[in-house]
Amino acid sequence: MRIAVAGGTGTVGHHVVEHAQQAGHDVVVLSRSRGVDVLSGAVLADALKGADVVVDVTHPDTIEKAQATEF
Repeated sequence: MRIAVAGGTGTVGHHVVEHAQQAGHDVVVLSRSRGVDVLSGAVLADALKGADVVVDVTHPDTIEKAQATEF
């Protein structure tokens, strides 16, 4: 399974990436340090190609459901 992890270099994200890789998954890390800016969308479409699932562990600006869903 190909898994894209938004925030994959962060406090929580690097653990998600590590465990997914150990489980044998193909992991794509979505982070600015890897050239993918999820906020601006820079190269995001290319990075998501072939992904079966996206895990979002970016730092939320809000915990409000409607705002988080819109983001």
